[in-house]
Amino acid sequence: MRQHISAVIPAFNEERSIQDVVKRTLRFVDEVLVVDDHSTDRTCELARKAGARVIQNRYERKPHLAILHGIKSANADILVTLDADGQHPPRDIPRLLEPIIEGRADYTIGRRERLPPSEKPIRKVVRDILAEELDAGSGFRAFRREFLSKSKLSDMGFCSCGSYLLLAIKNGARVTEVTYHSSPRRFGGSKIARKGKYDLHGRQASFLRKKYGRLKRTMHMIALRKTGGGNKNTLQIPLRRDLNRIE
Repeated sequence: MRQHISAVIPAFNEERSIQDVVKRTLRFVDEVLVVDDHSTDRTCELARKAGARVIQNRYERKPHLAILHGIKSANADILVTLDADGQHPPRDIPRLLEPIIEGRADYTIGRRERLPPSEKPIRKVVRDILAEELDAGSGFRAFRREFLSKSKLSDMGFCSCGSYLLLAIKNGARVTEVTYHSSPRRFGGSKIARKGKYDLHGRQASFLRKKYGRLKRTMHMIALRKTGGGNKNTLQIPLRRDLNRIE
């Protein structure tokens, strides 16, 4: 049976990029769901014009909560999340979906080639829990909806960094990473100032340690083993890590 695939795109004042992102994403999924976080420009109008289904928040809720809203609103077996600013290339969506569709994983992380220094505290917490270095802050991901459909606000913390990943693993998901080439933001700048990112990610790291630290008791019993040669390292269920480079 064919699996229905939806893309969830949180957006806040991205009128200059949203049409292009939606149109390119629709080539690879059945539905694009744009969750507009109370934009004051034409983001909603242009997203609809490009073919997206739009959900409008009545007040600004931040991207990680907009994603949660989208997860609960989408009618799909598999979900993809990506940013509205064009930094996550829709052309790489098939590579994120491949391990899931083939039954090798339940959650695929799009791993960035360069990891932001501000996210180092989050990566350290995740590494301490899972004994693996993962790009826990990546917003470019695909996953089976069943592993996150019952997510609550109390599961999220202050941003999406690490929270969706650890929650999915807590629910038994097998996780894979795929390296991709990110694109520079074409219009405007980040909605969070550089100093604010360090503060935000520090608070998120503390939240993850408190909320998901108990996972370490389970994960330390999972032995790392080699499979199939090459550069693929796989952890036994519930965590699976395959490194497949996108050229």
